[in-house]
Amino acid sequence: MRWSPLARKEFNTLLQSKGLGLLSLVLIVTSYFSIGGPSYVSDSLGPNITLAAFQLPVVVFGGFGTVLISYRSIINERESGSIKFVSGMPLRRYEILIGKIFSRTAALCIPVLLTFVIVGLVGTIQYGSFSLSQFVLLLLVSILYVLANVCIGTSISAIANTSIQAATTTFSYYIIFILGWIDFFTIQLYSALTGVPVNPLNPPASEFLFILHRGGPSGAYNVLTNAILGVGNSASWVTAVIADQLPNTRSNALVVDLAFTGQQPMILDEPLALLSFAFWIIIPLLIGGYAFQRTDLA
Repeated sequence: MRWSPLARKEFNTLLQSKGLGLLSLVLIVTSYFSIGGPSYVSDSLGPNITLAAFQLPVVVFGGFGTVLISYRSIINERESGSIKFVSGMPLRRYEILIGKIFSRTAALCIPVLLTFVIVGLVGTIQYGSFSLSQFVLLLLVSILYVLANVCIGTSISAIANTSIQAATTTFSYYIIFILGWIDFFTIQLYSALTGVPVNPLNPPASEFLFILHRGGPSGAYNVLTNAILGVGNSASWVTAVIADQLPNTRSNALVVDLAFTGQQPMILDEPLALLSFAFWIIIPLLIGGYAFQRTDLA
């Protein structure tokens, strides 16, 4: 692993940055204030209500912090010229890319781990002991989500020609695939492609619609976290998923169990959301690696 010295150097540099401390603070505060909610959530989850509090902060704020720290990883060094020193090391370019991805993933795992431990302890005091196995699974899925976004941000940095271009692309990715994908862009894209309008309160039993809904990194993360919490097969937010399954209650959540009568399509099984993560890790790496290999660093 010739890239490991580069990864260690960048990891140590990131540990000294103010960004990680700020991200830790934001994740801890938002996760703490996300504990609780309507009574039907606590009735459904019991002490595991603490675990449900991590979902939205990790997706929204963790996703933002991750791509923000990653998108400048290569383009800044290219513009300053310092990439020549890195490329002068006995490393191939794909090894440089891997070193930067591993260093950032490792560094960003620290705020996530601190958040889970601190908020988990506070939640235990307030609401009782939650499932330790579910806690560990949620933490692992959160790390996978961080890795996927680091791959995307770093690949954008490798492909972009300027830092402005990288920032614009990263911001667009964040708005579309993290902030808006679950509640807005999925439905708009489905309607545009099929010509079928969608009422989120009564969604059609369309495999294509539900595949789109869980196709982004945030959707895949929600599918897996909802499955771990045992609230239902959905890429929507946990509170909405629970509400949608109550008598005489409807939310804009797209829940597989409610839309499909009888046997659910196998392609919508929750573990297959891991394939979505694999897509968002491998494809950006291949595209970013190819572009970086052909970039003139002179």
